[in-house]
Amino acid sequence: MKTSGKTAEMHFKSNRKAAVITGLSLLLMAIAAGIAYGYLHRQIVLPNDAEATAQSVLLHNTKFLIEIVLWWIIFLLDVTVSLSLFFFYKETNPALSGTAMGFRLLYALILGAAVSMLMTAPGAGKNALEHIVLFEKVWSAALIPFGLHLILLGVLAVKSEFTPRLLSLLIIFSGGCYVLLHSFSLSESTLLMHLSSAAEPILSIPMALAEILLAVWMLIGAVPRRKNHAAAV
Repeated sequence: MKTSGKTAEMHFKSNRKAAVITGLSLLLMAIAAGIAYGYLHRQIVLPNDAEATAQSVLLHNTKFLIEIVLWWIIFLLDVTVSLSLFFFYKETNPALSGTAMGFRLLYALILGAAVSMLMTAPGAGKNALEHIVLFEKVWSAALIPFGLHLILLGVLAVKSEFTPRLLSLLIIFSGGCYVLLHSFSLSESTLLMHLSSAAEPILSIPMALAEILLAVWMLIGAVPRRKNHAAAV
């Protein structure tokens, strides 16, 4: 079914608050994740070098603390998004929307457990890298239910009469990538682990774009439409 502009406008009018909360939360989450993992984590952690990582954690203690704070912010934003997306799409299919929310809440719960493990790294001394690696593995496992959440969200979007079809399909594709890549990376098969490592740099672009484009679409859709009136002369 093609997206109806009139239907979309009516839906955003009655769900504007949920759209704004979702859009802003997703953008803030992308920024926080980029700083926490894309910059700070990669700067502090030296893979396969336990001694250097232990020294780096102590040397960059403030940066490590900022990373942990950012992870907790991401946790709170994920909980917020899971709820706001449920309210935004519940009219399309309440049961499917609730299930999608459940998977994202499960992801947030596991992420919280992973961040708790990361917090123990500074006090672990020479074993700091082990705690960080455990955080990475648990977080990777959490991204499997996150991927399932995106797949269900994409299906919801397809079923709706107001979400752009290409965006809906991109969300489904992104979710499938999360599930496969992180299932492969956690497997005991060396081949699957190598496949995951090789494919992630390529697939990370559409995976990241899915939620960013969803956020932009939500925020644009939430802007009230003004009717054009003929100017009196």
